[in-house]
Amino acid sequence: MNADYVFEQLRDYGLEVERLDFKADGETTYGDMVMPLAWDCEDGSLELIEPESKVLSQWSDTPNLVGMWSPGTPPEGLEGDLVILGTGDLERMDVEGKFVYTPGTLSGDPAGGV
Repeated sequence: MNADYVFEQLRDYGLEVERLDFKADGETTYGDMVMPLAWDCEDGSLELIEPESKVLSQWSDTPNLVGMWSPGTPPEGLEGDLVILGTGDLERMDVEGKFVYTPGTLSGDPAGGV
């Protein structure tokens, strides 16, 4: 859904609306907020290397596995420790500096994400 569609729908409902366009460049400000730097994720995966090689999540299958404002990665990827998070585990786990994988969501979606 794009901004033009939402704008027209609000006007059709009889609301007085104004559309403002801002650059998502990490420098432009509106009020007291800096517009965050935007980027489009084009591909990605989370792969387990040890003890066996296994793809846990693939962006092409589950585009929402990449969280908003996630940093990009170098072309060769990143390696690090993985913590598999179950329901209610966060308070008991040391996740600092690690990849956190949720094999499902609170809504019961088995796709999971990072």
